[in-house]
Amino acid sequence: MSQALYLDASSSPQSEGSLTAYDPDRPFSSESLALAGLLQRDVLAAMNARGWDIPNDGVQSGRGLGSFNGDAAAGGLAALAGEYHHLLLLGPAMRGFFSTPTQMPGAVIEPLYVSDPFEGSIADSTGGQMVIARGIANAIEQFSRGE
Repeated sequence: MSQALYLDASSSPQSEGSLTAYDPDRPFSSESLALAGLLQRDVLAAMNARGWDIPNDGVQSGRGLGSFNGDAAAGGLAALAGEYHHLLLLGPAMRGFFSTPTQMPGAVIEPLYVSDPFEGSIADSTGGQMVIARGIANAIEQFSRGE
């Protein structure tokens, strides 16, 4: 099982919330979806138990959440990345672009927007980081037990 934590950002300081992504195009997508659901539920519950009222942006497919830099029309790596449509940490292999995908269930959680002043202050604090880590640990324990 693999999981990754990312802190989201936006050009709008009003963007907020927690989301978790998984890849539906992998042979173990049902396990990845189960892990993503546990991560989203447990991390959000841990944060909101502190009264933080973080919005639930839900569990989402990782298709289309990937990003790339450069001009896809110019070809090369930017064009391949533009065709991939997956998060590299979770997605399948693509010849000539990405050849070593994970071989286990996985999910990526983005629990906060660092561009939101309130959520950014949580992400910047040791206490906030510990709350998120405990939520992740609880989810992983449950996933490992097959819950």
